[in-house]
Amino acid sequence: MKNHLKILLIDGDEASRESVKRLLKRSKFNVNLNEAGDCNLGVEIIKTQEFDCILADYHLPDAKGIEVMDQIREVNADRVPVIVLAGMSSEKMAVEILKKGAADYVSKNELNSEVLKRSITNAVQIHQFQQKASAAERALLEREKRYRTIVETVSDIIIRLDIKGKIEFVNPAIRFLGYEPSEIVGKHIEKFIKKVEGVDYHDGLVSQITTRGVGLMATNNLEVEFLVKKESPLWEKKKAIPVLMDAFGLWDVPGEMAFKGIGEKNFLGTLCIARNITELKAMEEELLSAQSKLIDLVEELKELATKDALTGIANRRFFDEYLKKEWKRAQRDRNVFSLVMIDLDFFKSYNDTYGHQKGDDCLNKVANVIEAAMKRPADMAARFGGEEFALVLPETSFKGAMRLSEELRKSIFDLNLEHKTNPNESRVTVSMGVANMIVDTGIDIDHPDFEEVRLVRYKDFISNADGTIQDRGDDKHGTMMAGILVAQGKFTGAAPNVDLFVAAALDKNGQSSSEAVIANAINWCWRDVDAHIISLSLGGDPNPDNPLGSQTASAVSDALDHGVFVVAAAGNSGGPDSTVTDVSVPANVAGVIAVGSIDESGIFWEQTAEGSETDISGGELREYPNQKPEVSAPGVAIISTSDSSLTVPYSESTGTSDSTVFVVGALALILERHGDALTRNGMNADRDDIDLVKRALADSCDSDALQGQPHHSRYGYGTLNALTWERAVADEIAIRGDI
Repeated sequence: MKNHLKILLIDGDEASRESVKRLLKRSKFNVNLNEAGDCNLGVEIIKTQEFDCILADYHLPDAKGIEVMDQIREVNADRVPVIVLAGMSSEKMAVEILKKGAADYVSKNELNSEVLKRSITNAVQIHQFQQKASAAERALLEREKRYRTIVETVSDIIIRLDIKGKIEFVNPAIRFLGYEPSEIVGKHIEKFIKKVEGVDYHDGLVSQITTRGVGLMATNNLEVEFLVKKESPLWEKKKAIPVLMDAFGLWDVPGEMAFKGIGEKNFLGTLCIARNITELKAMEEELLSAQSKLIDLVEELKELATKDALTGIANRRFFDEYLKKEWKRAQRDRNVFSLVMIDLDFFKSYNDTYGHQKGDDCLNKVANVIEAAMKRPADMAARFGGEEFALVLPETSFKGAMRLSEELRKSIFDLNLEHKTNPNESRVTVSMGVANMIVDTGIDIDHPDFEEVRLVRYKDFISNADGTIQDRGDDKHGTMMAGILVAQGKFTGAAPNVDLFVAAALDKNGQSSSEAVIANAINWCWRDVDAHIISLSLGGDPNPDNPLGSQTASAVSDALDHGVFVVAAAGNSGGPDSTVTDVSVPANVAGVIAVGSIDESGIFWEQTAEGSETDISGGELREYPNQKPEVSAPGVAIISTSDSSLTVPYSESTGTSDSTVFVVGALALILERHGDALTRNGMNADRDDIDLVKRALADSCDSDALQGQPHHSRYGYGTLNALTWERAVADEIAIRGDI
């Protein structure tokens, strides 16, 4: 049964409807619920919408008992299951209502979440089975009709033989040889096959055709010649026609059982399919003649297609294909991967000064140096375009790529190619950038705890003229957040083996000059690098006039729609004097996991933002599992990686930013274990998957501090318990698979 159900509830008593809605929530169905207060309104809704199940009260203001079912059945063309709920019940009443087509009849006096869940599950599953059975019956009839048409019109000759090799049936395609089907039915197949000199005819060819084999033991692609009828016009040109024949035995048990000694079995005959290969034989020699020429041409074209005409190294086209292939392989194998871009400095002025012939000579010499540096078979150097070169370095760390880049820079410098118009040097030089992602101030990649970190890609959305990977923040906020997640040294992060993508989108003060910068960084995370989780240790105060209209919120919504999990800081705007009425943006977006902070004693940090009970974008009441914040995690006096230039490169940090990364780490480990079972549509999750994980989070939190409340405006559904969360996700996946 599908995970998401659309249900129509028809009941004239509002209190009764509320009771049913509470039971549905307890049943943990993912329900889209429509309501109607009387039968007429319910009928009108059924006319315009499709439902998986209808819950109808036996006594409605405008219809009672059997009348309810009669009116529903008139418009319920798809026979969507109807479950009748009655305040008073009797066996007679139940029998009558079931005869009218109700899927089930439940007394309200006996109604609870388990009874309701069982009744809905059974009704929906039976309905789905009935639909499949009806579809299967229609498909069978259509298939029989289609097969009959195929047999009668197909150009292949189809012959059925009895157990002795006599023809029982032949399709009209036999007329090609001059025979009418009625002429050859009842005759042995050997009368129509040309004898081949030197070949055992009866025990050879004929025995292969009248095979009893099936599957791998059947006769496939047997080349024989069918005799042409002497009286036919074709006989003057050809006495026999070459055919390629498949033949397999027919048994009264499935073919795979025919030779396994399982039960009784009887041989019924042989089915033969013969394809005219006259034209094929005529073309065969022509094709063989052309094949050799084609191979030579392909090799020549391959060389032209992949090599740069000037330098002889790989061209841009081959680079694009190779980069895509190696990038996918690195993702699949979870290996580090590096890309180096090389640009000859001021090369336009070089050509203007020395001429294009000299420029071509310069490019060739630089290309030779670059090609010589590719020591491993998988490393690839290409001319990217003009004076630009690119290196693809599979299984190469960032530091390894940096070392190679520096060696290349020195080797090209040592060529000592004169360049008088180079303002920096009097010789040819190159500039390089290495592209190997948390949306923050960046990352100090030189920190000793990051030596083994898989920094797959980095992008600076503020200014990155020289390609340097850096942490722009005065307090190295991005580095601290990265350390909480992936550090492998003095401290170990929450999920140290994940692939890290860093988007530097905040300035030295931890602020953004433009909301568009943050939005671009978020879009890059899901659109360009296919991230599974986006960690946002940032946010702004919600604007009641435009709560979800911001570019940041829009980018986050797009990420969620594409199956990317987003975890965001609830914000540090709380406290007794605060005027902020909700968690920060984009933590206030429904599908986002908003995280608050607690100290080591489990008490919420006083500045943790307080979530609103309602969504300020529309005023709707926030409901489970999207009440804000969703969870709280350690975020007070957290020690993490900091400026690598410090004698002790570690600092203390407090805030919902820190808490966010702990939740990200737990989620990363959960996706590592359950990603394949969770994401049913391929690589990415969908909104249903995100809701499943959020439900599991809400159900798994340690809720002691809530003092019996289902949700707290600062604790959320409770404090993070990663192990219980993982088990809850596994349980939700199992439940989804069961129903």
